[in-house]
Amino acid sequence: MEVIKNAPISKSVGWILLASCLERLAYYGVRAFIVLFLMDQNGGAGWDQSKTLDFYGQFTMYVYLATFIGGLLSDFLLGAFKSTLLGILLMFFGYLSLGFVESQHLLYSAGLIALGSGFFNPNIPTIIAHQLKKMSSKLDSVFTGQYLVINLGAFIGPMTIGILVENVSWSVAFIMAAAVSALVFIIMYSQRSAVPRQSHKANVATQNQGSNFFSGVGLVIVIFLLSTLFWSYFEIGGGNLYQAFPQIMSGLGFSINAKTVIATCVVCFTLWWFFKVSSWYKVALGFIIFSLSWHLLNYSITKNSSVKDFIIFVMILQAIAEVFCSAIFMSIIAKHGFKPLLSTSYAIFFFATSLASYFAGQYSDSYSTFAPFGWVCLIVGGVLVTLQLSYNKYVTMQSQVE
Repeated sequence: MEVIKNAPISKSVGWILLASCLERLAYYGVRAFIVLFLMDQNGGAGWDQSKTLDFYGQFTMYVYLATFIGGLLSDFLLGAFKSTLLGILLMFFGYLSLGFVESQHLLYSAGLIALGSGFFNPNIPTIIAHQLKKMSSKLDSVFTGQYLVINLGAFIGPMTIGILVENVSWSVAFIMAAAVSALVFIIMYSQRSAVPRQSHKANVATQNQGSNFFSGVGLVIVIFLLSTLFWSYFEIGGGNLYQAFPQIMSGLGFSINAKTVIATCVVCFTLWWFFKVSSWYKVALGFIIFSLSWHLLNYSITKNSSVKDFIIFVMILQAIAEVFCSAIFMSIIAKHGFKPLLSTSYAIFFFATSLASYFAGQYSDSYSTFAPFGWVCLIVGGVLVTLQLSYNKYVTMQSQVE
């Protein structure tokens, strides 16, 4: 582990991270309560359960499809900065219209939110990558910081919207989300002169990209597969935990994961800022920690000992593994992805979460053992470490020859 010197970070990165946090606050706040709003007979849309679930399924599908639209238009036409501003505006009008349009037109409001999110999500990391192009050693830290603010927004948003819904009305809650989006637009627009010129152009039009198409795209495919594997296991395992221990899991709730992710991000942001460690070693460590969590859980079940305590510990380990993998994946794409298709690359990466949810939904049977999860993750971690060590040895040999 090598200590690296501090370097001045672009001031606008901090503002962009704040904008990312606020955007997620509004998005996850509305998303957490949209089903309740649609089924509410007193002040909501008053829909039945079947219609509501169909609507929500379409909404989540639109979000992921829109991410590809936002990525492609950014790369080929608008550029990352304009795409981000357009996304914020679309979300603003979507939130504002939710509480005022007739129920049969709510899908249009949701469509605006989904399309806006699709323009926003793949282009914020692209802008960060452009800003820190000459500070690649800081990318792991900054993307961990972005993962931190995303989770802060996702944690605070539902509580904020819930308070407004309970004490005021649905309309006021949606207006608040729109107001937050307006603030996000102001923050991003104020940084227009600080954002690199590269972010104002279509990625395919920028010069001196310095990346190979096949290696860059191949890298994104590898990350997509690894991320799909991680999140598939994460969701399958979580679903089986709820089936096997419903009382324990309902009592623990979402807060353990969220708090651990936030705390881990703070620690890792600091570590990665001051110490240089290979990004792939961090990902490998994430899979090894993930493997350990499944083996510990399997041990507690087979021994029938302190299951609740083990589940809490397992959830903490999995949240740590989540940070080591997901945040660093975004950094690796920024450093080694194919730059002319950078926003599209992030869209592909985000789609892994959706695909993982689909795969997880195909497995409804309860598992009597979680050991296979652990062994697969351990093998993945070992392979990544071996490949990185081999690459380091190859680079050393090449430098000696030269």
